[in-house]
Amino acid sequence: MIIFLRGILGKVKLKSTVYLAYMGIINNIFCKANQVNFDTRHKRRRLPFLGNKHKNDVTKVKSIGANRPKSAFCNSPIIYLVLLSLPFVTLAKKPQRLCKVKSWAVYKEAKGKKKNQFYIVSKPYRTDGKVMRAFKPYVMVSRDPLTKNPIVSVYTATPHKDWSEIKVCPGKKCFTLHAKNNRAWTASTQDDKRIIQAMKNWKYLQVMYTYKDKPIKDRYSLMGFSKSYRKVFKH
Repeated sequence: MIIFLRGILGKVKLKSTVYLAYMGIINNIFCKANQVNFDTRHKRRRLPFLGNKHKNDVTKVKSIGANRPKSAFCNSPIIYLVLLSLPFVTLAKKPQRLCKVKSWAVYKEAKGKKKNQFYIVSKPYRTDGKVMRAFKPYVMVSRDPLTKNPIVSVYTATPHKDWSEIKVCPGKKCFTLHAKNNRAWTASTQDDKRIIQAMKNWKYLQVMYTYKDKPIKDRYSLMGFSKSYRKVFKH
């Protein structure tokens, strides 16, 4: 149970006091649930066999819950000592924003002892067309920590069918990306490099897709893209 709860809370960055408070509340609920289950099982086994001549035995069966067995960890400080001894290594760290250059922000995310993920992100300044936003749209250019190659990915406000086509147009030149859910990638590293080169030469970017058979267009500014891109590939 401890491993299960740590897996849930490990996705959220919590202080140790808040962590222990959550664990204490859940531990008490867990203990009470075990006691109720024990009472229910005991009554089901004994009560149907009691007749009118043994009415006094009903109170004995109901009161037997006072002597119910408890887990060694129920309402015990042992569980808190165990939790304090466990390292909080699994707690997720939020991405660190290093700087912002006009419309683009540079981020760093820890992926291991010696591996850091660097990427730049920009949000659209305008959307043409009516769309029900299920996600936050943005464009991200990341650096592969192994190959050091750039990766261009686009996030749209709505999910798409697998392998749906999404057009990315820096200036007048358009490229085709393939979507899965609300994210789209290029087919190869060479396409990524071509898109980045075109983004350096223009001041705006358009991402075009369809929603309920209606065209949607997200407009991005490329002001500050070249400088922020250089910052990512300096590391």
